[in-house]
Amino acid sequence: MLLPALSQAKQKAMLIVCVGSLKQIGIAGGLYLSDSDDYFPSTHGAIWVGDRAVDNSAGIFGTDITGRPLNTYLGYNADGEQCEVGRCPLDVRGDRTIAVPWLDVGISTFINTHGTSYQGNSSPRLFTCLSKCWDDRAMYRSGDIRNPSTMVFMINKAARMRAFEACVYHIWPEGVDEGAWDPHGNLKFPVTFVDGHVTTHKITVGKGVAIASGGDPSWLYEIDFTNGVGHQTGLDACAADAIFRYGVPQIKADYCP
Repeated sequence: MLLPALSQAKQKAMLIVCVGSLKQIGIAGGLYLSDSDDYFPSTHGAIWVGDRAVDNSAGIFGTDITGRPLNTYLGYNADGEQCEVGRCPLDVRGDRTIAVPWLDVGISTFINTHGTSYQGNSSPRLFTCLSKCWDDRAMYRSGDIRNPSTMVFMINKAARMRAFEACVYHIWPEGVDEGAWDPHGNLKFPVTFVDGHVTTHKITVGKGVAIASGGDPSWLYEIDFTNGVGHQTGLDACAADAIFRYGVPQIKADYCP
């Protein structure tokens, strides 16, 4: 009887640490905006914070400390450091026992394959989109966002995978389930919003699917599913029926590919 209680207490303590890290990242985001003419980071959302991904370093995930825009505002300024604020405490470096399976590197962890446990909101597959082109090339200013308290800034990568990215808890043909990781238990994940506040939610699949399956989609009502300026996002996500949309379809700017 004692061991389950201790395990739950550990999960709760680690969730508190995760909340604290995302709070720091939110503050770092505000500092970055003040130095960047109010624009959100124009890099892939998986490299806003963190360090070099040791299991997946050939591409963008090999970006080290100095190439990840929020790191300097968190006190990390030298390549080769480990950015612990960018890591969920239960995303253990080098873990091969309770880790996440990946297509290219086998059994690994988010910290090892992306250099961070968290994902910035630079593409429409993460709830909303802070980009004019639906990718990380042309970002909005924070002043463009109508409701900063409901616009996602950053979230745990597993929560993002589970809710939207992989077709609602999708299992790839190779058997990779990117939304299965549940470090805090009961699918609870913290979310950082554009205004800097952090809340914790039990992440279920999208609104339509959650209702159809008897799940609770109430957390979705706290999320702005437009790009913050009234346009729909999520347009390239593969789980269209699961995404809560409103507003009018977004038309890409002429300068967007």
